[in-house]
Amino acid sequence: MNDNFTTTTLLIRYMDNELAVEEQSSLEATLNNDEALKQELDNLKFTRLCVNGLGLRKQVGDVHAEMMEEFKQTNKPIGILRSITRVSMRVAAGLLVLILAGGVYQYITISPEKLMNENYKS
Repeated sequence: MNDNFTTTTLLIRYMDNELAVEEQSSLEATLNNDEALKQELDNLKFTRLCVNGLGLRKQVGDVHAEMMEEFKQTNKPIGILRSITRVSMRVAAGLLVLILAGGVYQYITISPEKLMNENYKS
């Protein structure tokens, strides 16, 4: 078996806390003296962190896709009753604007002299 593979397996077991106490203390002593081995352990930890992050990102993406599907299914077209209500509210608003405009016109155009001339009969 490849020595590098054995070392990597040993480091993975160390990260998973699967080593016996003697093996763990021996490996920790070796890690204190060997920078390359310490670097490989750091790389394995980083790799584990990245894989966990990728898994989490995939889970979030799956949940998002599922929610979007549910949203598309529940987003039904507006019913005919709502459509009629909207049209009638628009018509009522238009009529209200016309009535107010007529009232403003009459208020502006009526004067005492004009009323006298229109209603006085000699």
